[in-house]
Amino acid sequence: MTQDGTRNRPADHAGELGEAERAELEQISVVAHGPEASAAQRAAVAGWDQLRASEYAPRPTFRVPANPISRAKFPVIDVHKHLGYSLRRGWPGEVAELVEGMDRLNIQAVVNLDGLSGVHLRRVLDRYAGHADRFLTFAGPSWHRGAEPDFGEREARALEEAVRAGARGYKLFKALGLWLRDPAGELYMPDDPRLDPIWQTAGELGVPVLIHVADPEAFFRPADRHNDRLPGLGRRPEWYFGTDEFPAFEDLMQRQVALFKRHPRTTFFGAHVLNKPDDLAWVGQVVEQCPNVYPEIAARINDLGRQPRTARAFFQKYQDRVLFGTDGSDLRLHPTYFRVLETEDDLILPEHGTLPAGTHPLYGLGLPDGVLRKVYGENAARLLRVG
Repeated sequence: MTQDGTRNRPADHAGELGEAERAELEQISVVAHGPEASAAQRAAVAGWDQLRASEYAPRPTFRVPANPISRAKFPVIDVHKHLGYSLRRGWPGEVAELVEGMDRLNIQAVVNLDGLSGVHLRRVLDRYAGHADRFLTFAGPSWHRGAEPDFGEREARALEEAVRAGARGYKLFKALGLWLRDPAGELYMPDDPRLDPIWQTAGELGVPVLIHVADPEAFFRPADRHNDRLPGLGRRPEWYFGTDEFPAFEDLMQRQVALFKRHPRTTFFGAHVLNKPDDLAWVGQVVEQCPNVYPEIAARINDLGRQPRTARAFFQKYQDRVLFGTDGSDLRLHPTYFRVLETEDDLILPEHGTLPAGTHPLYGLGLPDGVLRKVYGENAARLLRVG
């Protein structure tokens, strides 16, 4: 104790190290933490900051449980496939092979969005006529006539003819708001009243409209180092809409919702989670405000699998409204979708284990069986009247 009754405190030796003590501490530190990097070490990792982003393809070393899924747990109706004729690739495989693959994956039916119109629609319907219960063809507008007068009225009549011929719905590609122009050269927007006859007719006929408005928000944001879609946009520059040629993303989103609300008796399938998979709270608000809207998940599993807890909650809350879709012209995507939806796997990677630039590992949502049944097929079966 000191004279004033306080306890003695340890002396502060900071800065009082002698030369011998300092040398000893340095030796201890080197052994504990390792020496400074050698010339060979520095050379081995030199230039990492000069690596082109397009060349970066990491291979994570995590060893975590993996549960690949080769067959869906419950019957699937895929509401977003492209099985029409392409000038570049022709038809997407033989019909018998497609049916065999669907059986193997437990796919009950697919919606073929490539019916288009006129003679081509007839060819598509004829091609799949032998399996009309497995291939549900949607018609579509004659976009090349968009600049002609009375486009909306004419397309409404064409939709009536298409349904009489066997079409099960109507598909709207993303031309609205991006490049389809009227006779004056102005863009047709998603909620353009001149197109109301199409939506009204679809509602009267009781056939759904699968509508694709815009693309993900990043496609409209500055193409700079903060854009997490930049590698993909660099590979597909025609997908970039952040120039003055195109409307703002939020404007297109608002017009999409305005369209849904103006036609409450028409059933809309919102392509690609309404193209806001990175804001599921917003999608949920739209679903609640618009009972006629059903978001489908085609080509957005990479977004959903990056937010497994948020996505799982979304699927559970809106399990009666979400539809299953994959996109593409073949069946290769389905196992990944099944795995993300059914399992709780961490770090789901491509088969080769390498993450191409701009991609991310996915995580399983582990949806309950009751939710899976609805999302996989029951919701679509109800809307498409599939027995």
